[in-house]
Amino acid sequence: MLSGYLRNWIGRIENARHEIMPEKDVVSWTKMIVGYARNGQLEQASNVFDKMPERNIVTWNAMLAAYVRNGKLEDGQKLFDKMPERNVVSWNTMIAGYAQNGRMEDARQLFDKTPKRDVVSWTSVITGYAKNGCFQDSLDLFSCMHEGGVYRNQFTFTGVLSACASLEVLLPGKQIHADSIKMGFQFDISVGNAAINMYAKCGSIDNGQQLFDTMPERDVVSWTSMIAGYAQNEHGKDALEFFARMLSTGTMPNQSNLTCVLGICTSLAALEYGKQIHAHTVKTGFVSNVNVGNVLVSMYVKCGEIDDARLFFERMYESNVLSWNSMIVGYAENRRTDEARQFFDEMPERNVDSWNVMIVGYARNKKTFDARVLFEKMPEQNVISWTAVLTGYVQNGQDEEALQLFSRMAQSCVKPNHSTWAVVLSSCAGLATLEQGKQVHAQIIKVGFESDVFVRSAIVDMYAKCGNLDDARLSFDKIYKPDTVLWTTIISAYAQHGHGREALLLFEQMQQAGLTPNHVTFLGVLAACSHAGLVDKGWHYFLSMSQHHGIRPRVEHYVCMVDILGRSGHLDEAEDLINSIPYEPDAILWKALLGACRVHGNLDIGRRAAEHLFDLEPHNAAAYVLLSNIYAAAGKWDDVAKVRRMMKDREIKKNPGCSWIEIKNVVHKFIVGDRSHPQSDRIYAMLDHLAKRMKESGYMPDTSSVLLDVEEQRK
Repeated sequence: MLSGYLRNWIGRIENARHEIMPEKDVVSWTKMIVGYARNGQLEQASNVFDKMPERNIVTWNAMLAAYVRNGKLEDGQKLFDKMPERNVVSWNTMIAGYAQNGRMEDARQLFDKTPKRDVVSWTSVITGYAKNGCFQDSLDLFSCMHEGGVYRNQFTFTGVLSACASLEVLLPGKQIHADSIKMGFQFDISVGNAAINMYAKCGSIDNGQQLFDTMPERDVVSWTSMIAGYAQNEHGKDALEFFARMLSTGTMPNQSNLTCVLGICTSLAALEYGKQIHAHTVKTGFVSNVNVGNVLVSMYVKCGEIDDARLFFERMYESNVLSWNSMIVGYAENRRTDEARQFFDEMPERNVDSWNVMIVGYARNKKTFDARVLFEKMPEQNVISWTAVLTGYVQNGQDEEALQLFSRMAQSCVKPNHSTWAVVLSSCAGLATLEQGKQVHAQIIKVGFESDVFVRSAIVDMYAKCGNLDDARLSFDKIYKPDTVLWTTIISAYAQHGHGREALLLFEQMQQAGLTPNHVTFLGVLAACSHAGLVDKGWHYFLSMSQHHGIRPRVEHYVCMVDILGRSGHLDEAEDLINSIPYEPDAILWKALLGACRVHGNLDIGRRAAEHLFDLEPHNAAAYVLLSNIYAAAGKWDDVAKVRRMMKDREIKKNPGCSWIEIKNVVHKFIVGDRSHPQSDRIYAMLDHLAKRMKESGYMPDTSSVLLDVEEQRK
């Protein structure tokens, strides 16, 4: 009867204690402790324990479990140390408590001291390792358990299979799954779900599907595991079809299932399907869940429907800082930074992510000054904050500012991550500061980030852009089994240095290695064809993108083809290609064609290309200057004057050309006619001396590129 009272709430515990058992035995006392502990009344449970006239091992274990379940591990350890005797339950309670609270070193030490372990002892540590990110330790301990012939239960298998999934180790995962079948758990739904998840994360979705199809019983977790598996293996459409199939079986989705499917709609930008899921969340009531609501906001944002996202946000039953952050991201990605900032300023509470997304928004919209001002106002900056500003500087061509900020970061307590190092290497590449790049490379080796794929790619790219192709190739050759990113980087490096045929040879080697090129790889390949003057090869690779690799050419690929055709003088073909593009041609395409017309002196096509550019970018000086140069090369000085007047009337100015050189870790910058350098007198004196020596040696300058209507001597 006492047990019945203990199942009820706190007030009924008092009834049980005072009214029912005036004389209590050890069992009654123990049940009182359990009752108080289950209702979070740890102090009362402890008082009952202290008042007990006698205790047995069950009582001690009950009090120990009370401390552990309520997170009082230190008190639990003290009680554990005082126990007059311990059994396997005592040891398991403490081990599980440490494991569940992430204290795996303490759990393992206690496990190693346990005189007699059972399946619960082993499983607590194996599962604890898996849940706390110590995946290899989980797998190693399971191997010891297996070799020792210890019985494994369904919880053991679910724990270690999740470790295999996180490590993405298919072979051990298959062996453990086979072992679970051997142990009689082939029909256990939790083991089956864990195995499906393992197969999916290891890239073996077909094995996951086969297992799913043979499961006699499935729950929503089974379906969600398969849906997530298809999404993880880049089969988003199959995942959505699987969700529809789940609904047709009458299986009701839960919160995790719906957030997973909405996440897939987000990644696919499947707006209409996402709207259907939105309607389903309204019908089932999950729309009021803040996590589901946040994914819905993100889905509308990623699909470019920022106004719909705002409408839903304002109607949310509950919002949190993540909801606000998603809206800031949405406005920033749609170039509405003022509205993003308004949201940021109105936030009821902010976390460091709120500051970071606003900084990233400014940086991506070329507002690096605003990004830096906000960065300086942050109450606390983390590595993402620093990297966001650095990335903004590099993406907007402010490499010097990036290196200056990185120097300040090095003096702070924030340690760079792999993204930071990759960005800093890019700034060194942008400035062609080889010595500084080498120093950064040395620091990367010291801190152990050289193995990161993006950092390795940035190292190769840095050496290539600094003019050191040999070190770029050396860095590439040191890498065991380079991936697509690294192959793409070295191919692009050779293309940039004019070694087009070598770049194409590397591309063939990449394919022979079984790697699939991506759209960036083809940019390098097409650039190689351009530098090598391989028009037919360029067409071959351009057409193969869609025909053999399923890659739809982007505007950058069309620019490369226009460049290939333009360099070789096929200007009519280049213009026809631009006009055949299935979407509105970008300004950069006409700029590439105009540049080719300048080289080949084609007035008619050049004039048409310039007119398109005047419409698309009326305030960009490049189009006016290029057209002016075409007229000048043809001796049409009246037309040159007309273009110059247009620039003056429209208040368009050409930024002066700039060059720089690095000497002893100092970058020296020069502008046309510049005398700001402290040694400018000596520099100009040396130039005069060299000009005199050249003239004495019989050198005759080529003045054809001097497009000014002046006498030959001045040219």
